[in-house]
Amino acid sequence: VRGTTLIITLPGSPKAVKETLEVVKPVLPHALELLNQASVNEHPV
Repeated sequence: VRGTTLIITLPGSPKAVKETLEVVKPVLPHALELLNQASVNEHPV
């Protein structure tokens, strides 16, 4: 995570990318929701 951006590093081979995304994809909505809540709760600098 960098600020309110979720960074996902994917492997080099197409097969490994597909396998990784199959695991990551189901949890993305929850992860993005948590990031959104964190940005709403941040105090201005």
